[in-house]
Amino acid sequence: MPYKQLIILAALCSVMQKSAAQGRDTAFAIHKLFLQKRQHGENIATGGISMVTDASTLNSALCGLVIGAGPAVLGLRKATLYSAQHEQEILTAYANGTPLPAEVRRQLRRKHFHRTIKDIAGQVR
Repeated sequence: MPYKQLIILAALCSVMQKSAAQGRDTAFAIHKLFLQKRQHGENIATGGISMVTDASTLNSALCGLVIGAGPAVLGLRKATLYSAQHEQEILTAYANGTPLPAEVRRQLRRKHFHRTIKDIAGQVR
C-alpha cells in the first residue's frame, strides 16, 4: 500500500513541477518572440530609412523615397506592434491568469521555448 501511495505522490509532484515551470517557459518564449519580431522590425525600418536618406541627387532621392518608404513604414509598424510595453502588458496579464491573446499564441513556435547559447549568455533575458 505505501508503495502505491509513493508512486501517486511522485506522479503528482512531477505534474505540479511541470506546470509551475510551464509559466516560466511561456514567459521566456513570449519575451523571445517579441524581441525577435521587434529587432526584425527595427532592422527593416533602418534599411528603409537608409534608402530614403542615402541620396546624392534629386533623382536618387525620389527613387529612395519611393523604394524606401514602404519598408520604413512596415518596419516601424512591426516594431511598434511588438514593443516592450505591449510585451509587458501581455506578460502581466498572463501572470494574473488571463489567457494569451490568440495572435501571440498562434505565433509561438517550438524554437521560442528552447534556450540557446545566446539566451544563456544574457542576450535574451
